[in-house]
Amino acid sequence: MANVTLTAATDFALVPTVSASRITTYGAPDGSLSSIYILEAHKSRELRNDSTTYEFTRVYYIHGTDDPAQCADLGPKIGSQDTVIAGLYATNRTMSPHASGGGSSSVVRLDVTFSQPDAATGDGAVADTNFSYEFGGETEHIEVALSQQAYPTQSDKVDAGIIGFNGESIDGVDISAPVIEFTEEWIFTPAQFSPFYRKILYLISWTSNGTAFREYAAGEVLFAGASATKRNGFWYVTFRFRVHRNIQQSILTSSGIVEVIKGGWEYLWIEYESTPGSISSQPIKQSIKAAYVAKVYKSSDFNSLGIGTQARS
Repeated sequence: MANVTLTAATDFALVPTVSASRITTYGAPDGSLSSIYILEAHKSRELRNDSTTYEFTRVYYIHGTDDPAQCADLGPKIGSQDTVIAGLYATNRTMSPHASGGGSSSVVRLDVTFSQPDAATGDGAVADTNFSYEFGGETEHIEVALSQQAYPTQSDKVDAGIIGFNGESIDGVDISAPVIEFTEEWIFTPAQFSPFYRKILYLISWTSNGTAFREYAAGEVLFAGASATKRNGFWYVTFRFRVHRNIQQSILTSSGIVEVIKGGWEYLWIEYESTPGSISSQPIKQSIKAAYVAKVYKSSDFNSLGIGTQARS
């Protein structure tokens, strides 16, 4: 029988020995029992399984004391994974004085419930719980149209798709650009949600995905940070993401039509060719000289989040 590693409430470490009766005994290193020791009961491991719950309970008897506070460190800890059934974690511990035999023995009963927080995933986190999506838009300023028609036909500055040329400058226009915002809540054990992992969350917040993430191509997803709450010994972590699609756009420049490829979280800006204005000494932005795609967010490997990268159904 596999054994759960236990921490002793005595001055020396308890080490497991297995008796012929299937009861695991945690005794002193020399093989003898310590003054306070723990046994797993014969009637341990009651399994409960229905359409929504899969859990079982281990029952232990701690001998040598009737004070739960004195032996609080014994037994599986909240968040520890069971060593027999993979994917089940200790979610509840109950300790109470227990009368043994004629009632004179000092015994504490420990019940430890192991269960799945939610459906197991096989990723770094224990399980996923909630997902939400919001489809909307945000304001984006553009100076070049995808296409436009002039009435009557005018100069090349209009053919280039320049929006709002007033003789001296380009006004452009604010539009609503589509954006997806989604969140994912995952459950982590205390060991998984470690200081090192929290540093990873800090370092890759507000970075874009360097490779494909969920159903989106590289460069389309921005990790907008996370929030975490501890409940019942587990960390519930909500990850926030935003999506802008990568685009390809044809732009007419003074050198001809160019195909511009822009990542979802990159910035497109236009350089204009200027000639002296007839109205004032201000230059006239007459035609497009070049288009530039600027990378303004770092990219990172979202595998570091420990929640997988595959598309979700």
